[in-house]
Amino acid sequence: MVIKERPGRISLGGNVRPGQGARKGSIRMDDVHGSEQVPVYHAEVAEWAVKLGGGVAPRLFALVRNDFGEDERGEEELVAYGIALPDGSAVTVPLRGRGFGWWLTPGSASRRTFSELVWLSSSK
Repeated sequence: MVIKERPGRISLGGNVRPGQGARKGSIRMDDVHGSEQVPVYHAEVAEWAVKLGGGVAPRLFALVRNDFGEDERGEEELVAYGIALPDGSAVTVPLRGRGFGWWLTPGSASRRTFSELVWLSSSK
């Protein structure tokens, strides 16, 4: 993936094949396989993206459930990974990868899934 700069705009360009219905500059995710793509990190682009989001970066979290069996020993289970969005809402993706959740807050995701909210990134 490469970063293309245009006057007043920064866009991501990637593996697009003409005639496959992809818009110019879009990325076909089925063409991306694990470590074949070199990760690109640009602090400048990250700062730009945060500004577009109102100056607040999303925060990562996990939902962890502690199920107690008959012998009262707890078995921990990672239920989902989530992102707290700048508007206060949250989205989650279960570890098994089926479906997703959209919640009013990360706390409501935690309560509704009977799990503990564990922050994976700090607030800034």
